[in-house]
Amino acid sequence: MGALEDCFIANEVRVDSTRNYKLHVSFQGLGEVYCDWKHTFPTTFIYDKKHLDELIDAIEKSPLKDFKFRVIKRAYPVVQLDAPIPLVLDFIEKRMSKIFLEDIFKKYSEKTPYLMWVQEARDAAAQGENPFQPLWKNMVAFVESINPEAKGQLKNFKMNFKNYLEKYVLGRTDVEGEYYSDEKVKWMIRFCKYVKARQNPNHRIYYPFSYFSLGYYNQQARWRVGNAGGLFKLDPRLIELLRERKNIQDNVLALEDRIDAIFSSESGATRMKNELVSAFKMYNGRNLDKILTGISKTTRKKRIFAIEWLRNIMDEISDLENRMENMGHVELRCYCDTKNKRLGTRLFNVEIHLDSTDSFLYQRMLNADEIRRQIWIFFDFEKPLFGEDEEKLSYGGFLILANDKPVMSNIYTIHKTGIKSMKGFVVKQNFGTVRKMLDAIIDDINKIKARYPEKLIIYAPFNAKFDLLETREQEGGFLVGARKSDPIKEVSREFGIRIGVRQAQVYDFFWQAQLDAKHLPRKKLDVYELFCMGDEAVGKSLSYDEMRELEWIAISNCFDPDVVSYNVSEHLSKQTGLPIVDLEMVRDIGKYAAQCIVSYLIDDVVALNRIFDSERGRKCLRIKAHISEEYGIELTKTAYYPSPINDAQEKLYFEKVGTFRKVVYPENKFSRELAEKSKTFFSRYRRGLIKHDNVEGVFHNVHQVYLPWPEFLADLIAIRFSENGTLESSKLRRTLELAAELDDPYSKHHLSQYIRALAGFIIKDYGDYQLERNKLTRLLKKSGLAGNFSSVRDVVVMLMNTLDSVDRFRLRNGYLSARKILNFRQSTLFKLTEIVKGFGMQQDDPFDADKTLVDVINTCAKYYHKKRKFKGQFNFEPRFVREILGDRDKGVGLFLDVANKLKNAGFSILKNNGDFLYVIGDARKLPEPTVHLQTINSVLKVKDRLYYKVAGQFAGIKIREKPSNQLCVYESRVYAEFLDRILSGNVEDAAEFAYRAIMNVINADNIDLVWYVKSRDIYNAYDVYDGCVFFYDPYRQPDKVEYVEKEFGSMGYKVLRRIEDLNLDMRKYRERLRVQFDFFLSPFMNPAQRLKLLRTGKVPDGVTEKRPYNLTLDFDALD
Repeated sequence: MGALEDCFIANEVRVDSTRNYKLHVSFQGLGEVYCDWKHTFPTTFIYDKKHLDELIDAIEKSPLKDFKFRVIKRAYPVVQLDAPIPLVLDFIEKRMSKIFLEDIFKKYSEKTPYLMWVQEARDAAAQGENPFQPLWKNMVAFVESINPEAKGQLKNFKMNFKNYLEKYVLGRTDVEGEYYSDEKVKWMIRFCKYVKARQNPNHRIYYPFSYFSLGYYNQQARWRVGNAGGLFKLDPRLIELLRERKNIQDNVLALEDRIDAIFSSESGATRMKNELVSAFKMYNGRNLDKILTGISKTTRKKRIFAIEWLRNIMDEISDLENRMENMGHVELRCYCDTKNKRLGTRLFNVEIHLDSTDSFLYQRMLNADEIRRQIWIFFDFEKPLFGEDEEKLSYGGFLILANDKPVMSNIYTIHKTGIKSMKGFVVKQNFGTVRKMLDAIIDDINKIKARYPEKLIIYAPFNAKFDLLETREQEGGFLVGARKSDPIKEVSREFGIRIGVRQAQVYDFFWQAQLDAKHLPRKKLDVYELFCMGDEAVGKSLSYDEMRELEWIAISNCFDPDVVSYNVSEHLSKQTGLPIVDLEMVRDIGKYAAQCIVSYLIDDVVALNRIFDSERGRKCLRIKAHISEEYGIELTKTAYYPSPINDAQEKLYFEKVGTFRKVVYPENKFSRELAEKSKTFFSRYRRGLIKHDNVEGVFHNVHQVYLPWPEFLADLIAIRFSENGTLESSKLRRTLELAAELDDPYSKHHLSQYIRALAGFIIKDYGDYQLERNKLTRLLKKSGLAGNFSSVRDVVVMLMNTLDSVDRFRLRNGYLSARKILNFRQSTLFKLTEIVKGFGMQQDDPFDADKTLVDVINTCAKYYHKKRKFKGQFNFEPRFVREILGDRDKGVGLFLDVANKLKNAGFSILKNNGDFLYVIGDARKLPEPTVHLQTINSVLKVKDRLYYKVAGQFAGIKIREKPSNQLCVYESRVYAEFLDRILSGNVEDAAEFAYRAIMNVINADNIDLVWYVKSRDIYNAYDVYDGCVFFYDPYRQPDKVEYVEKEFGSMGYKVLRRIEDLNLDMRKYRERLRVQFDFFLSPFMNPAQRLKLLRTGKVPDGVTEKRPYNLTLDFDALD
């Protein structure tokens, strides 16, 4: 890359389980290497010194003794072992299999006839029956005897347990999974821990190696070696070897093509390739003479050339291996899939295996300018008949840039269009099938890759979840990844799915819009284009319904003026240049319909490029590149939600503590609930310090601002990111400098969300700590011990110094038994007991003194544990967070300061929703550090909800063109019109419209009065019965007919198969509309007035003066 000599971009860095867990690194334009790899296996915290000594002793007596291991002593000791992954997995699996059933079940011999279980299973196997069923039945019964709630959890492990039993208990060797299974080993360890945790502590099962944590192989490889998308400096010898290997691989491909060319039939070529593959597999690609002899025995004259060509290839391979000179060796891997020509190399692949990673060294990630010069593929697919029987990917649009210049702009369609180009795009048409169209797309992409082999591939759609995953689901897939692989789901979370492509990056503009325009209600492509381009935005020329109509016309080549909508007729009239009345006479009307969709698709693809080239797009890319470069994060990850930036914190935690953070704080149901509680607490905490005014109505010129509170925690965050713990020496300082340099509110807000993600660990644990602190405060007041806190603390300290490790663990986590606490003979405890009993007797509602005291001591111990945990993680106490953000008791902090500044500047706070503040006042007087994002013309506030319209989209209510689970089409239509009227300030007109909307619901079409349940792909409506469920075409999904009728019919619902059969209950629809309009109008009328209006249509006099709603009102009078 220019200034860096011998540097190449790595497009993939991972640990490959199919290559015996070797490190796999692929360099753009050169090829890939495999390296011997030793993973650092850490343990969890080992609280018991005895267990630590036993683990060290076990390692020294095991085959793992030859590898490095060390003890990291921090708050609690951690053992790290550097060893090859397959060796550790094999050792732990075999050791676990030896003790798995024996140690667990034999110690419960009175409950568990272990030998009888195994004998029953073996007898069943001998009789040809399934041996797994009786063994599993006995297993479940045993675990239920320990914990009756365990059965449901065991079902998740059933298949893994089956493989384990078949392989080790029943002695079978023909089962799948003979390779090292990381999941199997982890499952066995989990199960041992699971049973152990629910048994009597006096019969605890212990196995030293179960402390080791498995997994995190790719993550650690990225930390130690570097990320995909980064620049690596390569040894010149390695560069030469990779280029030679690439030449050999090209010769192999040429041999395949030559075989295809000389054989008249495909079967002859296939047989020849099969012979080559079989010979290579038989002799492992190593014995040249035997390979060639094996082929020549069955060859004919026509195949002699292949032997000579192959001899030359093998000579080149031998020469390549000789030149490795202690760097490693060469391996040949066969690919036997000769049936599917679309899959990788069909003969063999030449692989370079290195002994170490010394031949390449990570330098840095690409900067924004370098990223722009890579290959950017802007694309979009359209499926006009989505949801129908005939749905298919009919159109695809691609615009490809290299070196920041267009190199290909094509439209692909299965239909005939009658044109070869449009708007500068080449139109490739009439493919007939989706498979042929996708093959043409893949071939064109591969040509671009071959033309610029040194360039990194970046796929840039708007919503990769559809454009990449939907194409992957087509027959044959969308093989755009390395070795013709499909796109994959890298991460699937409830708030988003991250899509990846092997040896390429994915830059999803949908997620860029989510971060860059978070203040907008909806982030559709046309809305985001308008935000980036302003008046220059093109927008969408077709709605989805119009595109559906045009697609049917393209398929049928028929125009029926009685069926086609007026808007579609206008589009066709414009495309043909003929008046609408003459369209019926056009012979090839289907081509013009396809042209309309092609024009729409071109506008969408060009919109992506325009966003990319816009000032906003350049600033966004600069932000993503900065995060990628500064924190060592892959571009694909920075282009999605901000949380991947915490990978940098995970790395620092590992370096400091010695183990993975997720091992110490695992992600499970409990941790997710705790995180949700912390999030809720922090939201209430902010709202409690910046309180909004209790006003309702319509307000004009409302300013939407955000408060960059994460930046005020920068000094605390920097403690982790610098050697001396100061912001000046931290990479976070450069992030804040970039925010100042960009100097526009949207970029600052965009970048602030990454800083907020960095602060997420602090905020989560602070919320957890503060919740425990509040609980302890309440208990101290309830028990009368508020003035004796030091004595409570002394009791906790003495208990911790007296109890064994198991009970100390329970006390730290707040559930030590009352018996062990109250039996603790100590004078301070006796004194506290008397205080609590005396205080309880004075209360009107007496309480159990012993139970209350136990709760106080357990909560106090848990509080101090959380406080120590917080300080141990972040190197500062939680009170610093409270003092920076807001301490009501001391009257200091950011949130209190901002609230006072806004009030002193004459602002009214309409709403504080956490992310944004909505204020009314003079925007020029907005105090620092608030940042103004936009001014909204009109806002309706009802209770604590805001409704307004920005960029043609409503906030506060999801108005859609299609039915949803919340609103049917009729509701969306009337609510949108009502809000338009009321936001314009005409409350009386809006009130009259509300009455008309309620009365006119009887005239609506059935299709406009149904709700769509997306999760079940069904519709429901108010019928004269209690309700009904139906869907349009039972023949499209015949299996769902029976399911819906059975499930909902058993619940008492009527199930219909046709929408025409609906007998709608208009009384229920009118009542539903009345309730919503009553809510909308509540700021302007009292309940009696609203009831009269919505029943009779008569608007009360002076309704607009009931509540002031314009900017000229006196806000102080509303308090």
